[in-house]
Amino acid sequence: MSGPRRRVVVTGLGVISPIGIGKENFLAGLRAGRSGIAPITRFDASGYESRVAGEVNDFDAVEHLGLRRVNQMGRAAQFAVAAAGMALDDGGLNLDAVDKERAGSVIGTAVGDLGWAIEEALTQDHNGHVASNPRTMFMAYPNSVSGQVSIRYGLNGATDTISSGCASGGTAFGLASNLIQRDEADVLLVGGTEAPLHPTIFRNLCAAGALSTMNGGGRPSPFDKDRDGPVLAEGAGIVVFEELGHALRRDATIYAEFMGWGSTTDAFSLTRTEPNGIQGIRASQVALKNSLVATDEVDYISAYGIATPSCDWTETRIAKMVFGDRARTIPISAIQSMVGYSWAAMGALQFIASCMAITEGVIHPTINYAAKDVNCDLDYVPNVARDLRIDTAVTDQFGCGKNVVTVIRRYNGFG
Repeated sequence: MSGPRRRVVVTGLGVISPIGIGKENFLAGLRAGRSGIAPITRFDASGYESRVAGEVNDFDAVEHLGLRRVNQMGRAAQFAVAAAGMALDDGGLNLDAVDKERAGSVIGTAVGDLGWAIEEALTQDHNGHVASNPRTMFMAYPNSVSGQVSIRYGLNGATDTISSGCASGGTAFGLASNLIQRDEADVLLVGGTEAPLHPTIFRNLCAAGALSTMNGGGRPSPFDKDRDGPVLAEGAGIVVFEELGHALRRDATIYAEFMGWGSTTDAFSLTRTEPNGIQGIRASQVALKNSLVATDEVDYISAYGIATPSCDWTETRIAKMVFGDRARTIPISAIQSMVGYSWAAMGALQFIASCMAITEGVIHPTINYAAKDVNCDLDYVPNVARDLRIDTAVTDQFGCGKNVVTVIRRYNGFG
């Protein structure tokens, strides 16, 4: 392909989260600093040290998808298809007017519908193979989350599931942008989905000491001195990525322009960030370089904020190394404090919150922040949302050894 790089814009948002379903409810939760963390109701967690989660309790799959489709999908795929529908509706995109061969879906998930597969294995162990659900294999494999989206909406273009651990959502955004920039697609449904709230998954994470146990059951407190880890959660965030000219021709509302991304790997651990943050620094620098954005143009950072002592120290160090003295003046906030740790979905919800920070002029807070850590000494927008004009936002995902940074900017009105 020759000529200027094709531009990618965000034209629709779909949200399923513990603080609200749909764009408006999600925005209200962000503004209010609402916590979506509560005692687990999905199963009996009374015997575990961590007993809270970010559940999506008001999601009616049949209402969103219809009974026939619900019976063909696990919960992660249900979330993805429903959130994709919301994004299409929000973007006013008439798929009958779209070249379906140039439209597809790129969706991240760390574990897909692993919980469904575990449940089916238990059923077979107890009742024999005749009790097995014949749909189990195609419901449980990770590509069902993107495959079901493309089936539901008749998309014949690139359809891929991205599974790169905690950073799966951010990787999906980056790879999808590449497809549009290379003139291989015009419209893509992009984001992340997770449904990991199954007792076996939860029990294993508790056994590994990977979840918060604060306050007698758990509380996500990014950057707080007494933080002790994340709280597991579920949800999905899907956006419409669209080539700029395609969006302008149909007079679409543009939330933000996707400027670029960077991706690196620590090659250090599958569960911990390399303490010096060398590859996180490099991912940030690559993202800014690819975006043609200078460090002094960044107005806001959406932090991964996993709330472990070492990871939050490292994320703070990365900001200081990349932005220098400006790091102390850039507002930084962590959505994990409100929606919990939903792996690929959290990255997608971060991205959507950054889009809304640009369009709505509001930065969500880092809630549960009470005591300052001397090694985490930046502006984390503690506890109360902040009204501020944002033109350029950076979203960080530093987790499980993978580092992904994306950059978005207010659309400048020029085609």
